[in-house]
Amino acid sequence: MKTKIILAAFIAACLLAACSGNDVDTPTVAKPNFTVEEINTADQLADFGMEFFQTVCKDTPEGNVVMSPIGASIVLSMLANTVDESTSNQISDVLGFSNVSTANALFQKYMSWLPNADNNVQLYLSNSVWYNENYTLSPEFSAIAQQYYSSPAFARDFDQNSTSTVNEINRWVSSKTNGNINSILENLTPKNYFVMINALNFKGNWSSPFDASKTNDESFYGYHGNHRVPMMKKEHSYSYTETNDFQIVELPFGNRTFTTWVVLPSSKWNIDEFIGSDSFRSILHNPMVTCNVDLTFPKFKIEPQDKLDLREALSNMGISNINKFQSLGLFLENVNTYLDIFQKTSIEFDETGAKASSVSVATGGDIFTPPPSGRVEMIVNRPFVFIIKESTTKTPLFVGRVTNI
Repeated sequence: MKTKIILAAFIAACLLAACSGNDVDTPTVAKPNFTVEEINTADQLADFGMEFFQTVCKDTPEGNVVMSPIGASIVLSMLANTVDESTSNQISDVLGFSNVSTANALFQKYMSWLPNADNNVQLYLSNSVWYNENYTLSPEFSAIAQQYYSSPAFARDFDQNSTSTVNEINRWVSSKTNGNINSILENLTPKNYFVMINALNFKGNWSSPFDASKTNDESFYGYHGNHRVPMMKKEHSYSYTETNDFQIVELPFGNRTFTTWVVLPSSKWNIDEFIGSDSFRSILHNPMVTCNVDLTFPKFKIEPQDKLDLREALSNMGISNINKFQSLGLFLENVNTYLDIFQKTSIEFDETGAKASSVSVATGGDIFTPPPSGRVEMIVNRPFVFIIKESTTKTPLFVGRVTNI
């Protein structure tokens, strides 16, 4: 009989609020030495993130969308170590790694490096597995989870004391997201096998903050009407690119290890048509120049959303077995099942900092023409995309579509 896994949850909590630096001054850790295969895998994971965002937006046609490609990648990679060969191959093909061992090695380096890559940025990556104590966890998977993903595994009562287990999981989620996301589960039943969680919490300061005294209420022309919102102002030397289809400005954090890209489609585009276009897929491959940008950018906060169901998007991308695993190697017992997979995310941008996610795909686009005057104006007062990434590997942390503020 096929039973249901309650979820493989990717929790991306990114709340900025009043950023004033790290609470704990940890040393910056240099980028690891990646093998050629790991570099290729990182590139493919960035491509996955771009396509994943496009697919989720297509499946979610209304409202704001905020998601974490790296959170999805981590949980899917962990699952690839446990599922049947057919499903594991589908996950590998969609994420773009040649074998699970390479993905494990890459994420092992990410888990130790990314949280310490910039001492002006707080980034916490946490994983955990909670499983029904009526089953015996595979020692092989337990070792992989601990060694490569720093993930403990907890045997808990999913039957008589399921409420207590749900409360414990939600407390773990809240602690790992600094209270930004207080819960991810409502209930468990004896037919649930396990809960696999990735929690990502990010807090960073702009390398060059906005002056709060220049923030004024102005109109944002959203899809659900025009609203007066706080607009931040700054004229500064930024990396910038533009085509007939979009403008992009890069806002760095701290020592520039992490950056936010603000992508503003030209007025001819509907935001969803733009996200689904080849022009959007090409954005990370357009050359950037340094120029003086007169930037107007909204100050806003998106509270934790309803759970964003990711099964349909992943199925559309090629993981068609997501609802019909032939077997699950997580346990020593023979288990057949399917998954619930979802995310829950929050985001905030203000004068002191921000966050988001970035992905890279090589496709066509308009040829970049440097601004002739060396100075450009970018007014982000209509639907846009934000992307937060690690700069050198282009690892996507958060990516979002903002249609209403």
